[in-house]
Amino acid sequence: MAKYAIFVPPAHGHVNPTLGVAAELVDRGEDVVYVAAEQFRESIEFTGARLKAHADPPTPDPTVGRAGGVVRDVGRGGA
Repeated sequence: MAKYAIFVPPAHGHVNPTLGVAAELVDRGEDVVYVAAEQFRESIEFTGARLKAHADPPTPDPTVGRAGGVVRDVGRGGA
């Protein structure tokens, strides 16, 4: 039995397309574990795969990172 880990962001458009693949792998006797948000537990476990839930990522802070630096500079009259 092979082991598979499926990592998906917390969005239906990322999780849903992988469910058929997971179900097929489970049907073939493979061990499938998702690393995904808790909100997808029912769909994932319906395939026979297991869920290792992770916390939803924090909402991005628009003032952090490259674009955030530009926003801060513009706000101070710079850039």
